[in-house]
Amino acid sequence: MTFAGESSWGGFIVLRIHLYLPCRQVWLQLLLGLAVALLLAGCGRLRPAEPTPTPVTLRYVSGAAQTEVEQELLARFHELHPHITVDRQRFAMAPQRYLTDGPPDVLTIMPGYWLEAAIQAGLVADVSDVWQMADLDQHLPPFLTAMATHGGKQFFLPAGYAWSALYYNRARFEQMGLTPPATWDELLAVADVLQSQGITPFALPGDDAWATSLWFDYLILRLYGADVHQALARGQLPFDDARVRTVLETWQLLFDRGYFLEHPERLSTLESALALVEHGESGLMDATAGMALLGPGALDDLPANFREQLAFAPFPSLDSTIPRAEVLVTLGMVAPMDAPHLPEAMTFLAFLASPEAQATLTQHAGQEFVFAPARTDVDQEALPALVRQGVTLLEGADQAVLPLILQLPNEMASVYGRRLTQFAQAAAQQDGDIDSTLAALEAARQSALTQGLLPEGN
Repeated sequence: MTFAGESSWGGFIVLRIHLYLPCRQVWLQLLLGLAVALLLAGCGRLRPAEPTPTPVTLRYVSGAAQTEVEQELLARFHELHPHITVDRQRFAMAPQRYLTDGPPDVLTIMPGYWLEAAIQAGLVADVSDVWQMADLDQHLPPFLTAMATHGGKQFFLPAGYAWSALYYNRARFEQMGLTPPATWDELLAVADVLQSQGITPFALPGDDAWATSLWFDYLILRLYGADVHQALARGQLPFDDARVRTVLETWQLLFDRGYFLEHPERLSTLESALALVEHGESGLMDATAGMALLGPGALDDLPANFREQLAFAPFPSLDSTIPRAEVLVTLGMVAPMDAPHLPEAMTFLAFLASPEAQATLTQHAGQEFVFAPARTDVDQEALPALVRQGVTLLEGADQAVLPLILQLPNEMASVYGRRLTQFAQAAAQQDGDIDSTLAALEAARQSALTQGLLPEGN
């Protein structure tokens, strides 16, 4: 894979934040709070570097507003290392540009295509020493270790992860005698019961390409498995392959049965979540839905009393012989190779690897954001029930993958998100066009191959 230069990376912020992230940049906020509080804790032999007599200011670039947990941890770090001041700055340009254009010392990150390219280009520092000292191979889920490792070395320090799942209203299901569907046939049966009671089975946040495309991710995973999913990500499988057509045909079946709320383009991720809860005469949402496939950040803006009404289950199985894979997003921090103060940056990361930082982050796991800590040795009982359920969801999975929308080159990802969203919006009006959707996706793949932006093209 060749490294995409600034020209091909232009507009990343607009693409990744405005096209893919849930309503009001919730997921970027999650990236903020998590990345600053890396929970690489549990290593008793890990100690901060010896203070130097010369004052140093670390430049730390992250997302939007500073969070409470971030303030707490930065203040504590300065107490322990008074000669090191952390200057926290908000993103002012595409994250990848910071690796070459006046790089900071530490950068928050969400892994995906561009981070892979940056690592291959030698723009990200090796953090294997911190990784080994914190004994992370023993205290991280295998899927996080795999996502951080390249050529036997680690370049990314995971802070936490958020899952995707089929959400539903717990009390409503109990009142109707329903249980979360485990198979496709059960899903159709539950949808029919909901529909018979005047409840539309699914809400689809059609104004959010990230959330909409989760249906494509999961149908690929449940029909054909993670290997086929990743073959699409690497450009090794054409989008006009018969298996991809089957995915869209399966999805369209649900639209043909009237299982989705009308006009999904009018629904945000938050509104899709609100469609699941009972909110009395508040007037927050007129529409009601039984279930919604939602991803990271979907519940962050829900008031606690609404969030407590919801539970979730894995996306149902379509083939019992296919190992269960889940879609997640992880995030954390990297140090640019040309960071001005790389030793001090590692000291900062070492502090964030402490048990103290882990305990602080765990306390905030269900308050500001809904996420699961990266480490497996956190105090599970200190996590909210919803977060513990997310941990269990991933522990029970055979594999875990990033959504395709994060793994594709930027221009290809833009086409992918836009065309799947258009397909869903049209299918909701009984006008989905599978042929044109597949043709557009394959044309985008061919363009990326021609430009050398996919591994298959090199």
